[in-house]
Amino acid sequence: MKNINNKHIFFIMLIVIFFVTVNAMAQVGIGTTTPNANAMLDIDVSSLGTKKGFMPPRMTTAEKDNLGTSLVLTDKGMLIFDTDLTAFYYWDGTQWLLIRIDNVITDEDSFGNMYLTVPDHTVIASKNTPLKIEGVTAVENLNNFVASGNNRLVYTGSKTRIFSIVCSMSFGASSKNDHYSFYIYHGGNASPSVIQSTKVSRFIAATSDTGALSVSGLVSLAPNEWIEVWGECTDEDDQDLNVETFNLMIY
Repeated sequence: MKNINNKHIFFIMLIVIFFVTVNAMAQVGIGTTTPNANAMLDIDVSSLGTKKGFMPPRMTTAEKDNLGTSLVLTDKGMLIFDTDLTAFYYWDGTQWLLIRIDNVITDEDSFGNMYLTVPDHTVIASKNTPLKIEGVTAVENLNNFVASGNNRLVYTGSKTRIFSIVCSMSFGASSKNDHYSFYIYHGGNASPSVIQSTKVSRFIAATSDTGALSVSGLVSLAPNEWIEVWGECTDEDDQDLNVETFNLMIY
């Protein structure tokens, strides 16, 4: 009888070991009894009234660097969140590498682009008086900027910062030989003003000449402030400035 009991105990132990082994090799489901067959861990929040996210290990930069001193090639793929740098990092087998997420935009990532879609003209009513360049413009790649009407980029970031601006254009005069000047114009919270340091001038022969130039400079923009490109004729009143191409970039 004693031998039978020992056999039973041994058999039960084998069954327990078998099921523990099977369970250890199976997928783990949280919030689901049928985890994805291709995943070792499947977290399902579909049944939760209030959804919750996955929180990876969080640590400071110093703690991350200290952890890295004990990691080796077989630790490749380890993921952590650096609370000092507000960024995800993964271990590539020899070092921590930043996981870049390009669609997360900060003020430092601000940039915008605006270009003329069809040639247009601006009537310079009074000489030596800057006037906004007119034309049908389209926009591309706006991050922390919005287009507000023709030839205007409005800064929508959260903090004041200095931007580089470059505007390239080609243009012609309608009926007379004229000197033209172009500027970056800054407005918004402060009184609108021409940024004199961006001034570029060019002489154009009437009807037969096409000028090309680049207007560039630096400007400090606070939230909701904007820039435009303006031009003026320094020779005559009532002149048509025919803009052929126009491309404004800020970054």
